[in-house]
Amino acid sequence: MGPVIWTQHVQFDFGGYHFDSNEKIHVAWCDGGDYRPQHLEALEAAAFLGAHWWGLDELLASDEPVLPTLLREHLPPIVAGDLPGVPIDISPVALD
Repeated sequence: MGPVIWTQHVQFDFGGYHFDSNEKIHVAWCDGGDYRPQHLEALEAAAFLGAHWWGLDELLASDEPVLPTLLREHLPPIVAGDLPGVPIDISPVALD
């Protein structure tokens, strides 16, 4: 697990619960492999149904919803190895 590269404040409803979350997002590297998260509670597991690995070009070309919502905008420099010295706030713009 690498350093915190992004922060975000998000509010959302999921599974009958309201979440108001201040998040710290770390960069992590892996060599791919099977996507098999373990030790998740039922609500967490439901959030990841259908998750899979993406190549950067495939992700950028897709219109699939992603989290964080600004992932496509902020991911390319990270993949290129350009990590920010100070975490960047990537909070989505609130729709009121």
